Amino acid sequence: MLLRDTAEKAKTAVDTTHSLEEMTKAFLFSAKNQVTIWGPNGEINDYSAREWNGVVGDYYYGRWKLYFDMLFDALDHEQALDYDVYHNASIAYALKWDASVGVERRGHG
Repeated sequence: MLLRDTAEKAKTAVDTTHSLEEMTKAFLFSAKNQVTIWGPNGEINDYSAREWNGVVGDYYYGRWKLYFDMLFDALDHEQALDYDVYHNASIAYALKWDASVGVERRGHG
């Protein structure tokens, strides 16, 4: 299963009361939000997690990178990772990813 398939279905499920651009953004956000944080504030984070191409290679890669960057920074300063700070950063990352238009796997050098 590919995230792209679900995203393409979401992009085409529009109505006539909103502009195509508004509906495309709303449906794409909802499709991506359901497989990431499930709600505007991560109320049920990873509830509907998927191991789809486009989610693992992009979303989870970025989230794990954020986690390890913050962890190694804390260790470099001989501190523990502040989970609340990480959680808030991961929710912000998820919302940014959910709102992004792209659904393709990005290369990671």
